[in-house]
Amino acid sequence: MKVIFLDGHDHSAEEEAAYRAHAMSRYPQAIAVLVDFDGEDALLDYEMPRVPFERIRRITGYLVGTTDRWNNAKQAEEHDRVKHGLGYIPANVCVSCGAEMAEGDHVCTLCRDMTRGRVDRAPGFDSRRDG
Repeated sequence: MKVIFLDGHDHSAEEEAAYRAHAMSRYPQAIAVLVDFDGEDALLDYEMPRVPFERIRRITGYLVGTTDRWNNAKQAEEHDRVKHGLGYIPANVCVSCGAEMAEGDHVCTLCRDMTRGRVDRAPGFDSRRDG
């Protein structure tokens, strides 16, 4: 494990060994320990090895990393589904319900109040569109 001092000063081999031993006792898998100083305090930061991960997405109601093991029907359902992009949203349109509003806002007052629990209405009800 490497010990890297960030303060730019020379440090003794004993000090380096002490930081290495401390780091190995807490995080034996660490690649390096970065040592910085704030007055009399030593600030330690540990560099860890990269961990491979798989991207998980929600597709047709399922959390999946890959569709390789899906049967033909589920693969057809995924192929046929409508994929919504982020696309262009005008600055004066609510991103939640599509109502026009003052430019610069992203969510109208009604939608904002509904998400904060201030308005007690059924989901999807919007008095501006439903009359």
